[in-house]
Amino acid sequence: MEKNKEVNIETFKRYAEIFIDLYIKNIIIVKWFSEGVRIEAHDYNLKKELEAIDDKINLDDFIGQVFYILNEARRIVLKNDGTYDYDSEKIIIIKEILQRCPQLIDDIKVKCTSKQNLFDNFDYEILTKRNKNDINEILTYSILINLELFNDDSKNKGNHKILFELAETDVENMIKVLQEALEKLQILKKIEEKDV
Repeated sequence: MEKNKEVNIETFKRYAEIFIDLYIKNIIIVKWFSEGVRIEAHDYNLKKELEAIDDKINLDDFIGQVFYILNEARRIVLKNDGTYDYDSEKIIIIKEILQRCPQLIDDIKVKCTSKQNLFDNFDYEILTKRNKNDINEILTYSILINLELFNDDSKNKGNHKILFELAETDVENMIKVLQEALEKLQILKKIEEKDV
């Protein structure tokens, strides 16, 4: 598939708006790598999603433009100089998208520069433990966490799954610690915004 088939600027702008809307709604999932990008539509049929918006959208053209948007957004955010015109209409549209979607900027900054394992996916199951002698007797409940990590480092490249079981108090403590970390991160970002 050609990644940047020329489309007129109005079509490009429309595709960019549709992409960012689907990205914010987590219909389109972007997987960043140190040298590339992949898009997924978890549990969604992207073609049907696009047809619901406008049945005249060409899926291949749309995907090609999304790749163009993401690759140029990476260049802009990471300040990688390119041999293109920063004032071109498409680049201006991409810059507007980045201003409206700080989540995309954060994803690029963290995931394209990290040398660590990155969060890829997360799921859980509710477990019950039963008495071996009387299977009708429930002894306790717990949560099984399936955490998927991705590493783009050439030495440890690939996905890694971590399964672990948590009691209810473990989950409460984990939420508390993550909430505390999130609040501190948000405070730091607000301080940085004031300094800029």
